[in-house]
Amino acid sequence: MNHPEIILKVCMHIGKMKLRAWLGALSLVLMTGAQAQVQDPGTAMQGKYTLVSSTTTPDSAWKFTKARLKISRLDKRHIQIAMACDWWDAPTAQCDAWWAVQVRDGRLYLQDFNTEKTKLHFDPSAHTITITSGTVSNVGSVRTDVFELDPTPEFDKALIRRMKRAHWVGRETWSPATGIKLAFPHAISVGAAK
Repeated sequence: MNHPEIILKVCMHIGKMKLRAWLGALSLVLMTGAQAQVQDPGTAMQGKYTLVSSTTTPDSAWKFTKARLKISRLDKRHIQIAMACDWWDAPTAQCDAWWAVQVRDGRLYLQDFNTEKTKLHFDPSAHTITITSGTVSNVGSVRTDVFELDPTPEFDKALIRRMKRAHWVGRETWSPATGIKLAFPHAISVGAAK
């Protein structure tokens, strides 16, 4: 075997090693990125959602005809869910709400006040959010609202107005200037719908 053939074989061997190292590094970066997405469901949850269905059990007028969610960051560890809605039996009534959510140990936790009868489920693969609300007295209807990701601009003026109110009231309440300290004991379930 002459020198040019030896040099060519050595170069090909080094090239294969570099390619393997490069592919190994790329796979590590992709795996780390995928793990980061799994570990922070708050990032995956962000966006604008529209109401797909609002049902009550037993059937009652305590449901929505339309609603929107806007989910955005409050800070590195917290997100805000702002909601604008229309009641089925009172479309002109004020209908909005907001919640604060904490991202902790790769899980989501809902604020403590006024949410003891509210359960949230986020399905990242379908990009749907299900909110189940029970009546305070444990009698009467339980409402289930299903939202799906919908980045299209809102055109309903009443919902736009209500969303702005929910967003800013939530932000003002969240502000350290208010002195309100929130706890986050209510785990939000995350995963494919069962």
